[in-house]
Amino acid sequence: MPANCIVKGCRSIQKKGGPISFYRLPWKNVRLRNEWIRRAGYDPNNYDEVKHISRDHRVCSRHFWNNRKESPYDLPTFYLGNDPEKLKNRSVVKDRMEVYFVILYFDCEK
Repeated sequence: MPANCIVKGCRSIQKKGGPISFYRLPWKNVRLRNEWIRRAGYDPNNYDEVKHISRDHRVCSRHFWNNRKESPYDLPTFYLGNDPEKLKNRSVVKDRMEVYFVILYFDCEK
C-alpha cells in the first residue's frame, strides 16, 4: 500500500522505484515526533487534529535538506505549506542553522 506524505498541502505518494523517499515519524522520541508533527502543519497538543497520525505515517524527502534525511535528528524544513512569500524570502543558511540547533538540543538531552 503506497504511503502519502502527511505534510499539509503535499501530494507526494510513495511509488516503488520512485525518486522520492519517505521517512517514518520518530515515534520513540516524543519531543522530536511532536516537532515533526508541528512542522507538518498540525498542533501536537490538539488531540482531534493528531488522532489520525500513527507510527505508519511518513514525511517525504522533499521536505529535507538535499532531499534526504541524513541524521536521526533531521527535521522536515522545506515546503511545509507555509505562506509562499515567507518561503521565498527565507534563506537556506537560516534553515540549516535551525537544523543544527535542534540536533544540538536533542543531543544534549541524552
